[in-house]
Amino acid sequence: MNKNAMLYIVDDDDSMLYSLEWFFTSMNIAVKVYNNANDFLKYYNPDDQGCLISDVRMPGMDGFELLNKLKAQKSQLKIIFMTAFGEIPLAIRAIKAGAVDFITKPFNKKGLLELVQKCLQHHSNNLIDKENLLSEQELKALESLWKEK
Repeated sequence: MNKNAMLYIVDDDDSMLYSLEWFFTSMNIAVKVYNNANDFLKYYNPDDQGCLISDVRMPGMDGFELLNKLKAQKSQLKIIFMTAFGEIPLAIRAIKAGAVDFITKPFNKKGLLELVQKCLQHHSNNLIDKENLLSEQELKALESLWKEK
């Protein structure tokens, strides 16, 4: 897994939060946890890459408000919503808003792990594509210089 990609978890349920932190840490995934969206936004840098697992229903700022604030910051985080309320209209709203997935509690940790790995791998692939693009641009510049001589 790319060491620059981080998994962020935002949930007001401390037992869920720390259970997920322990689980992902045991899978060698770098994790930062926050028990509310405001704290997450205080410390999150929009240039940071990775994946966010956020509860939908939280006191203060809910998951949809958080998603909108991240969009306004041009964040590239892949967002997975989780909730204890598995309502179909809520799931549709989440996907339309830009979440990559919507899971209901309790959930299968193996399935969530695969989903998180896929999101973090997407970040790694984007970095590789950018590195290759720079290499192609550098190659074109060198070819241009060579032709001028």
